Amino acid sequence: MANPDDLLSQQAFDRLLESAGAPETLGGAIRSWITGKAVAANGVYLARDPGIRPPGGTVVTLDALRPVAGMTAERLDRLSAVMAGLEAEGGTNINSAPVAVLRAMLPTLRPAEIDELVALRRQTPFASAEEFLAYLQASVGEDRFGEIAAERFGVTSDWIELSLTASLGDDRISRQVIFRRFGETRRARVEFRAAVDPLADLR
Repeated sequence: MANPDDLLSQQAFDRLLESAGAPETLGGAIRSWITGKAVAANGVYLARDPGIRPPGGTVVTLDALRPVAGMTAERLDRLSAVMAGLEAEGGTNINSAPVAVLRAMLPTLRPAEIDELVALRRQTPFASAEEFLAYLQASVGEDRFGEIAAERFGVTSDWIELSLTASLGDDRISRQVIFRRFGETRRARVEFRAAVDPLADLR
């Protein structure tokens, strides 16, 4: 999303917005926020008290989009079901991507073919991107397979999000931690951590 010239990602983003019931205007506001052009396009951010300046670039979590013009708690919840904030450097994990993401990334596949894909990965996860591509080639056919951006898929995830909430009486505290796996050993390290106010949307 941070690269406006990546048309395939932009188109997939539009399809995800539609699946989440988000208006086109919100998509434009998110794009402006991520590219850092929101201030130039809409002075509403600087007019806030206190004024804020969109940072631009990849967001760590979708919660960073909370200040975006037109964003509501309900819309953010819907988007959270189908999107992640971090870049998938190894491609979208075909073994764990939600159905809405599969439909957005594989627009040439019919609903029944997506359902078949989900059932297959549940029974036997794909061992490699090459295995997934071979399956697509055999099941979808050469005519539609050529329209799929094959390099955008993988079978593992580099980023893992962990959310914890503890309660004691009327007190409640939540923590969010994001891990990233590196190298051949796939060792994980903490990339981001934050306290989360579970009642923020209720105030």
